[in-house]
Amino acid sequence: MTAAGSLVWKAQAGDQAIYQSGAFAWKPWSNPRQIPNVGSSGGIAATRTPDQSITVIAHQGANSDRKIWLQKLDRETPLPQYVLPFETVDRPAIAYLGDRLCIAFRGVSDQFIRFAMEDGHGGWTAAQVAGLGVASSTHGPAMAVHNGRVFLAWKGSDSNQRLYSSSYDGAWTQPVELAGWSTHGPALASNRGTLHLAYKGRNTDTELYHSASHDGLGWTAHKTAGGSTTCGPSLGTTTDRGVVMAWKGSPGDNRIFWSRDFGPQAPAHPYALTTDTPAITGYDNPMVPVDFGTALEGY
Repeated sequence: MTAAGSLVWKAQAGDQAIYQSGAFAWKPWSNPRQIPNVGSSGGIAATRTPDQSITVIAHQGANSDRKIWLQKLDRETPLPQYVLPFETVDRPAIAYLGDRLCIAFRGVSDQFIRFAMEDGHGGWTAAQVAGLGVASSTHGPAMAVHNGRVFLAWKGSDSNQRLYSSSYDGAWTQPVELAGWSTHGPALASNRGTLHLAYKGRNTDTELYHSASHDGLGWTAHKTAGGSTTCGPSLGTTTDRGVVMAWKGSPGDNRIFWSRDFGPQAPAHPYALTTDTPAITGYDNPMVPVDFGTALEGY
């Protein structure tokens, strides 16, 4: 049985290795293991295939490699990775629209947010600038599929810390300005009719905040989400109507924390340490545990 949820992250500081931990009923997060022969200089994006059986991760390459790499983990066993025809300088975002994987990412030579999806013939559509050609950011965007539409959220470009959103179902809607502010990219997740948004505060504010919407237009009042971070958070879903959130700790704290439904936080695992945004795919309380191997001593 495959793990019902995964944490995936880049290691601390100059260590560009990528690690993964699984969620199980008797032990929320298993001993981390390194995904072999992959590396990244930034944060990781992750999602699950529509049948929930495979974890999919995307990330920029290690060192000066700006190409975006994609890899699937079949029953937590890494399959061959392959490079996409896109480049970025920050964490991308991925989500499934039906059976087709979508990707959004910040450009390399400019700050525009581009969007592409699998074309159904083994390739990808041409990348287009999202949000009617105006979406731009200093960071990677967030993406979720909600009510049959792709929703993107992003922090503004240059010194603009406002948050924006646009959606797509063959054509983009006019971007709307959200109530929040942030120094980093936000997170999105959709679960059973509710679209959730989470983000770090602006300027020196390291608190996390969240809001929710049914249509992506009207949002609940933004509230503190618990926890403190130097990066943006990530969101995943649970088998009920809830969400899970993961984030790197406050300044000087490289532990990865997580919470359910923006409730009490807890460290994910003593060896789960990062200097960037981790990815979380979900947490489903499965009944059968799976052995993830030996803990990484000294990590």
